[in-house]
Amino acid sequence: MRTIAVVNQKGGCGKTITSINLSAFLACAQRRVLLVDMDPQGHATLGLLTDAVQPSKTMYEVFVRKAGSPPTGLRDVIRSVRENLDVAPADILLSAVPETLAGRVGREDILAEAMAGVRGHYDYVIVDCPPNVGLLTFNALKACSEAIVPMDPSFFSLHGIGKLLETFEVLAKETDHHIAARVLVTLYSGRTAFVKAVVEEVRRHLAGRHFETIIRYSVKLAEAASHGVPIAHYSKYCAGFDDYQALAAEILHQEAGMPERERVILEGAASPAHEWPERSVLLMDERVASTAG
Repeated sequence: MRTIAVVNQKGGCGKTITSINLSAFLACAQRRVLLVDMDPQGHATLGLLTDAVQPSKTMYEVFVRKAGSPPTGLRDVIRSVRENLDVAPADILLSAVPETLAGRVGREDILAEAMAGVRGHYDYVIVDCPPNVGLLTFNALKACSEAIVPMDPSFFSLHGIGKLLETFEVLAKETDHHIAARVLVTLYSGRTAFVKAVVEEVRRHLAGRHFETIIRYSVKLAEAASHGVPIAHYSKYCAGFDDYQALAAEILHQEAGMPERERVILEGAASPAHEWPERSVLLMDERVASTAG
């Protein structure tokens, strides 16, 4: 079972759209997929469940046990979306988890323990993380062996990637849990020299740690989400369909070599995360200036 966290502390980078549509295309490829919504905003839940009825149980119950009640497992909250695709829903109550569990020993391992209960039942578990680095995100990272980092081609995203890679490094050093992390460029327009330069810098400084697939901006992706339908089942004739289908194909292509060959250990990388953003921004500014000239 491959476990993949879709994570970025920056909002608006296509994180939830990526979680929904990657999950749907993997399901279309006859893989059994569970999408775990770990964002208190519950957007992945909204983007997959079309009915207005609120789920009776959500990820909140998995984390917080009610007095006098038996523990709630992932199987107790999972809802079927369509063939091969299930979702573990979330709502605003999930935002109370960090405070509720303050001081509890082992609170960072709750999701990993819950996911162990569905191991063997799914081929892929995709975890949509909240737009911050806190207890919920830390749970997701400890529960997953891979991470997809969606990144819109902007200055702030470029700087934030380095900070997020530092988080992975700290996790590896403190817990000996290593994440195979790859950056995914999203919301790409390709209309300006700056945007093209950002992508070039990602490819240059994150060689082996980025996806070849680039997700182009497509209004159909937002339309599909508003209807609670993945792009795979909404519109076949748009950039969003083509790009997320290509991303799923790239993920599937990694299956054979994932156990050891494809693992990316960030320690000892040629371009350390704490040096990467500032240096790359300077190089990028120079390249944009020369292009403009």
